[in-house]
Amino acid sequence: MITAPLVLLGGLLYRQRGGGIDLPIGTQGARAVWCVPTGILVAALTGNWWLAPAVAAMAFLGLMIPHGAFQDDGSCAGDWVTDAIGMSGVCAGRGALMTVPISALHWGWGTVDVLPMILLPALAGLAYHIAWKIPSTIPHLERGCALGEFMTGCLIWGGILLAVA
Repeated sequence: MITAPLVLLGGLLYRQRGGGIDLPIGTQGARAVWCVPTGILVAALTGNWWLAPAVAAMAFLGLMIPHGAFQDDGSCAGDWVTDAIGMSGVCAGRGALMTVPISALHWGWGTVDVLPMILLPALAGLAYHIAWKIPSTIPHLERGCALGEFMTGCLIWGGILLAVA
């Protein structure tokens, strides 16, 4: 089954977007490492290659929604629930942006249930909270933000796979 490897790949790419392996590509290059394969995944699953650049662009736009204040499990905000709600809202918004071209191009020609692309990323707040509790020392997937980013990427690509596969 190809689903699990794709979900894990989504997690690794999202982690790279957030600062995984130190590559000389800068912030925008790291974002492209996440956005371009995400667009290609949606296009490959739907068979509509017009979606690749459209979804990649919307994924990139979604990364402009700030999330830094919500990734520290309550260290700054005072409680993890506030952070979880904030991070879940940001990631649900990012997922919703990616659904725009999919919905637009499939409107009237068939149905694609894009709801998983919003609901699974909405679990990112809980994923970050769990990531702060796991004592991971795996390089680039350490406890806290690094592991939270990986888990969030898994949720986003999992939502894509549920929605359009």
